[in-house]
Amino acid sequence: MMKAQFMSLWDGLDTVATSQKTRERQEILKLILAEENEIAEKTAGFSGSDLRELCRDGAMYRVRDYVRKEQMRQIAQQMQDSQEEEQ
Repeated sequence: MMKAQFMSLWDGLDTVATSQKTRERQEILKLILAEENEIAEKTAGFSGSDLRELCRDGAMYRVRDYVRKEQMRQIAQQMQDSQEEEQ
């Protein structure tokens, strides 16, 4: 949910007035930092490098998840198209 809200706000940054852009940037930062305390508590003892890797892995997880879903959607579409051709 947070990712979707973040991306929704991020996408609109180039198309709105300057004051609106400022408000949207503030909303993006609030979303990103909303769970800051919880993350800090759960990562006690992590180095800066560990935190960087945690963020990188989290981002890559989402990219891989998106790619897998997109591939599955394409496969399903191809199967549907081939079934329609057979009829």
